[in-house]
Amino acid sequence: MKSKHLVFVLLICLASLKSNAQFSLNPAVDTIHNNNNREVIHTLFQYLNLRFNGKDGRTYWLPAEANRLKAYDFYEAHNLYQITFDDIIILGITQPEKSLFKVKVLFDYIGTDKQKTIWSISDFYLTRYNDSLKFTNALYVNMRFNHYKTVVSNKIIYHFPYSYKYQQSKVDSANKFISAIETFFNKSIPGKIEYATAPTCESLYEILGDSYQVGTLSSSTTYCGYFDTKNKLIITSGDEFYKHELLRTINILYPGAPDLMKSGITTLWGGSMNKPVIYHLKKLYPYLLQHPEVLDKVDDFNYFDDETNPSFVMQAIVINYILKHDGKAGLIKLIQSAKVDDTITGFLKDNYSITDTRGFFLKEFDFYKNRSGMEFEDIFNIK
Repeated sequence: MKSKHLVFVLLICLASLKSNAQFSLNPAVDTIHNNNNREVIHTLFQYLNLRFNGKDGRTYWLPAEANRLKAYDFYEAHNLYQITFDDIIILGITQPEKSLFKVKVLFDYIGTDKQKTIWSISDFYLTRYNDSLKFTNALYVNMRFNHYKTVVSNKIIYHFPYSYKYQQSKVDSANKFISAIETFFNKSIPGKIEYATAPTCESLYEILGDSYQVGTLSSSTTYCGYFDTKNKLIITSGDEFYKHELLRTINILYPGAPDLMKSGITTLWGGSMNKPVIYHLKKLYPYLLQHPEVLDKVDDFNYFDDETNPSFVMQAIVINYILKHDGKAGLIKLIQSAKVDDTITGFLKDNYSITDTRGFFLKEFDFYKNRSGMEFEDIFNIK
């Protein structure tokens, strides 16, 4: 009778997690006979309740991680606490080790189109610590389970899967690339960058704790990456010299710069999905000739397919335009002075008196349609 009462109280708590979210348990999750499951679910509920209400949950994490990391919870990489979910379902709980518990949780929401979207299926890990349960990042658990090896270089600490045969020449090139970024902007990145690799986009998010993440499955490409600015952490499905994510270190150098500038530089100099920006430009151009009206609201044109991000291409074109007209000094001046919420439309109007964005971009696309590259896309020439 006592166990049934505990389960009833637990379910009442879960239902109150969020006024608009239905928090529920898979019927196969044993909360009648399994005391560990009840404790795990209760701890997870308390933590999510804090985070969804904008409160800090650092005390729920292992002190070794909470004290070492500036952003202690890598699930923030998935925008998990910024989304209003309709369903949060605990699918199951396993015990990979005596003191380690893995909770698989599904998060979904109903969009403005009235369609249900599964945002993620996330694996939370909790471990015994001084008679209580503490969260630990899936990244560290999965790297340990998969016997990742660490390679320390001048500016980068690499973490490779145990079977991965890294190339020292690419490690050297990556270090030179970081040095070139620092030299160009005359700014230094404090300390070393951590850089972990995973074979595919799917496995990249899985190592971070998502066995499924919306937008990660693609038949067009296996290249993707994630950059944690606060913790100076790169995780990529590219190799040890993946320029796009290495260039995300600009987020450290200029944290207050608009995404227009940071993503534009990253895409112009580092490409996207392991393809140079000129590839995506030429791919987009026929579509723009048929649908030029999308350029009238260029800041809203953010999806083309699962390989080419039109926002990245437009931003790269703007950065290349700045370099052609105002050079390195002009670019640095603008990245320092631009407003954090600057849009492409507003930036072009305020800085170059360009109000016809359709005409501007069609002219740029037409100019590069038969060229092998843009003038400044390989500015460092490091292979």
